[in-house]
Amino acid sequence: MSSAKILYDWYLLNKRDLPWRVNQDPYRVMVSEIMLQQTRVEAVIPKYNAFIKQFPDLKSLALAKEQDVLIAWQGLGYYSRAKNLQKACKTIYRELENSFPKYYVNLIKLPGIGDYTASAVSSICFNEKRPVLDGNVIRIVSRIFKIDGDPKLSKVRQSLLERIQSSFFYDEDPSNYNQAMMELGALICVPKAPKCHICPISHACKAFNTNSVDLFPVKPKKLIKEKVFLYFYLSSKDKQIELSKETWKNYQSSYISPPFYESHVEQSDVDVLKGFGETKFAKKVCFSHSITKYKIAVTVYAKSLEDIELYRQEKLPKSGFLIKALKKFG
Repeated sequence: MSSAKILYDWYLLNKRDLPWRVNQDPYRVMVSEIMLQQTRVEAVIPKYNAFIKQFPDLKSLALAKEQDVLIAWQGLGYYSRAKNLQKACKTIYRELENSFPKYYVNLIKLPGIGDYTASAVSSICFNEKRPVLDGNVIRIVSRIFKIDGDPKLSKVRQSLLERIQSSFFYDEDPSNYNQAMMELGALICVPKAPKCHICPISHACKAFNTNSVDLFPVKPKKLIKEKVFLYFYLSSKDKQIELSKETWKNYQSSYISPPFYESHVEQSDVDVLKGFGETKFAKKVCFSHSITKYKIAVTVYAKSLEDIELYRQEKLPKSGFLIKALKKFG
């Protein structure tokens, strides 16, 4: 019996009961796959259930106000995913007459839908014979075949796909097989301290059999992040909060942000306040935030305790910086 078939059988006996596996509704699968990008399953489940309750089908999401979608997405991060998800739904509803594309070649044309999501939806929902290649799958295949090279490089990714297609794919049921690969990577073939002793296909794993599992996949050179100091000031006028016309580097655009400025050197309270044209504050909080190539030291000042409450009561979707600051203000 092939390793792919062994893994497939293992999945049918051991798969988790997840809300997006209730059926093969492509809308719900697409929502779950986009939510699961960069976010743990445990964190996604309650957000997914609430999101589907609010937007139960493609039409309801396509016709929703962007503001409502962004608020429903709060807590998941990477907010561009929510915008792109809604754009894809609008395209299907308006341009494709609410007819969901069945094949990868059509799904990949949707706004914000990349190779992985198109492959996942087409295989899981329509059984298209197309392997997926997410972080879990990359890790499994890199270890099984001891594939050298940074998986972020296109030639390495192509090598991984070719290995799956030629000798590690159960094409009689692509839907469940792709989910089996995701499941193995999520539960057993994890990044650190993999549970090789209970892996159903460890006998076929070259890395396991040469005691080199921790060396795969090959790790890219560590990125040295740029240090940035970011300062925000919460204030109001006639009980209306002061807002910036933009967000920092367009990060989380469409979300409200207090006035801010950045510096590449740490500044004193006096200098920061002077930058905002102010002389006093009632309270401040400090915290760290890290994204892509930046390591950010964030300081948020509140002119008064009342201003904190006004920002807290604001119904518009709040930026991640503001949400974190309001929690720290208590």
